[in-house]
Amino acid sequence: MGQAIASYNRAIELGVESDHVHFALAECYLKGRDWTLAQKNFERALQLNPDRMDAWYGLAEVYEKLGDYEYAIKTLQNALQMTATAGADVHFTMAYYYRSMDSTRQSLNEMENGILMDPENVSARRYLAQMYVQNNSPWMAIFTLEDGLRHKKGKGDLNLDLGQIYFNQKRYDEAFECYMKAWLAGSSQGRIGAENVGHVYSNMGDAEKAESLYKRIREKR
Repeated sequence: MGQAIASYNRAIELGVESDHVHFALAECYLKGRDWTLAQKNFERALQLNPDRMDAWYGLAEVYEKLGDYEYAIKTLQNALQMTATAGADVHFTMAYYYRSMDSTRQSLNEMENGILMDPENVSARRYLAQMYVQNNSPWMAIFTLEDGLRHKKGKGDLNLDLGQIYFNQKRYDEAFECYMKAWLAGSSQGRIGAENVGHVYSNMGDAEKAESLYKRIREKR
């Protein structure tokens, strides 16, 4: 790494200065935990090319390593203002920083902003729904997951999460339907969830209801 740093610095001395060279230098310094020189070179890379999103993320990471989440967030907010290349991941990253600061409401807001920009991002949508559940807002989690189903992506995962929420709310019939949809969409955990609903009715002494659900599971319908 030391040889690489020397080569990049030599290139700059010879007048070969570009955002690529400063970004590469910044990455080397970041790996070497030299936060000051990493920051300096990320900033220079951005002066030369404000549209370089990996440099914005790198600069934010420097502040994260220093434990300064506020400056990490401010860096990404500047990216949103200064370049059109900033996408949904900027909001998701800021959500992570806010959550690290225990700012749950602001973290939720950034996740919501990211989903608006990238509504087909299933993993982000599931993460947002889980945040709502942890924040005692299961109705918002349900809305978030159901809204995701409109985009025809990740149906198995989204229905699985919906089934779990309904199951925890003891809305067993709705949970069963979601688990079955998840299973039919390719999620093996959907079948396990559906069987658990059947077990609940069996343990409640409703053998007829339990058997009707088991029958549907056997027939996979």
